[in-house]
Amino acid sequence: MITVIHIALYHYGDWTELTEKYVIAIDNPYYVPIQSKGINLELFRINEGYSSYVKELINRIRNHGSTIVKVINVIPGKAYTDTVMYGDYDKSIKSVFVNNMFIISYSSFKYGLEYYTAILPPIKASVSKTLSELKSQLKEKANVISLKQERVSRLPTKIVSELTPMERNVINTAYELGFFNYPRGVNLDDIAKELESSKATVDYHLRNAIRKIITNYMGKEKELGWGQY
Repeated sequence: MITVIHIALYHYGDWTELTEKYVIAIDNPYYVPIQSKGINLELFRINEGYSSYVKELINRIRNHGSTIVKVINVIPGKAYTDTVMYGDYDKSIKSVFVNNMFIISYSSFKYGLEYYTAILPPIKASVSKTLSELKSQLKEKANVISLKQERVSRLPTKIVSELTPMERNVINTAYELGFFNYPRGVNLDDIAKELESSKATVDYHLRNAIRKIITNYMGKEKELGWGQY
């Protein structure tokens, strides 16, 4: 069995606290831990075009003086803005996962919090001991808001990578606001207002995201288990 955990936390003194003020979702699709140099090389995707609002956020990140060593490059775009940075490995939350042999499959930052999905491959002798150590080390760096754990026999195809940043942002927001609840907690107008976007734009990206997820679920792409890698 494979252990999967989903965590939301407040990282003490980290630049990610700025996302509370700016109400911007930031994905972290790529990172490379370079432990020998004590740094993480990371790409953060701000899910908004390169506006004055985003420029202000990036300047505040540059001057935050916490775990960011250096902002290397900013790649502007119409739908999102990529920012490449060096981060302090030892101060990062990612170092806790890496040191305990967890694989981070998803991470994002919004509402002043950091969100992670991490996988413990079936190679550890004591899952309970590893989880206990992980929780203890996380508490030294962060206030853990929620931690959910599940055990699965195999991992589904990673469909998150198939969604565009905007599709991920829209469907995540819809889910968190209760759009998929019964009865629905919000409608498309509410989601559009939350994202400061038009109803038509939200509807378009939400439909595309749902279509991709259903296509994957219906077996258009083969599900992979650990034994097949």
